[in-house]
Amino acid sequence: MRLYSIKFLEKPKTKIVALLSAITMILGIFVIYKFRNFFAKIGTTEVAYFWQPNNIFMLLLSISTFKIFADLKINHNKIINTLASTTLGIYLIHDGLLTKYIWNNIFHTKIHLNSKFSIFYIIGSAITIFIVGALIDLIRQIIEKYTVNKALNSKLYEKIKNKLRKGVKKIEEII
Repeated sequence: MRLYSIKFLEKPKTKIVALLSAITMILGIFVIYKFRNFFAKIGTTEVAYFWQPNNIFMLLLSISTFKIFADLKINHNKIINTLASTTLGIYLIHDGLLTKYIWNNIFHTKIHLNSKFSIFYIIGSAITIFIVGALIDLIRQIIEKYTVNKALNSKLYEKIKNKLRKGVKKIEEII
């Protein structure tokens, strides 16, 4: 049984929605860049206007891309699974407190925003963040494997866990 059913996102339509959303966003970037004087008069010179996470094209692209990958039948692949295991770490590393620092101090995106090559700069920056973040998370996984996992599988940990369970049971009996 399917937990979701979005009628306009059936298999062939999903790819079309994803493609049209991506094309609209990329064309929007180029049009705003090309006619920046006109767009300055109406209030925006932001080249990445259609690239914002809260617009309808990004929503459609996100949903349709998710649906395309959800429908894929991929056999077990060690490389894909290893990279997939790093994605939460990549997200946690680059988002939040480090976001402004990364984009402003490392990649200097504001300087390159109005360049005719800005889309390539954005893609290159994203790939760099992904690779560096994946390497950092892989190092974290290796350290965790030889420290935390060994500690959690030790006899001392089992003794501590059993004593804590007995303590919790006593507290529950009192309450």
